[in-house]
Amino acid sequence: MTDDELARRIAAHLRAELAAKGVERTIEPQDRLISSGLLSSVDVLGLVAFLEDELGVEIAAHEIGPDRMDTIDAIVALVRAKREEEGESR
Repeated sequence: MTDDELARRIAAHLRAELAAKGVERTIEPQDRLISSGLLSSVDVLGLVAFLEDELGVEIAAHEIGPDRMDTIDAIVALVRAKREEEGESR
């Protein structure tokens, strides 16, 4: 999966989760998700579950937060790093 495909998949997941809460908006790769307040702590945990269940990466507790997950670009980089760390190239 390319970085663009990964970004689109993450964005689609986030849009669906936000739409379920009545928030309709586009999400660009550089949009601030956590620091802007768009995602709550519960939303972030749901995102982590998605990354682990759907994308097959394991996110450690110290990796959860705005320093590594505040934008889709940052999340893509985190997923790539985790896959490289695990010796996978999906």
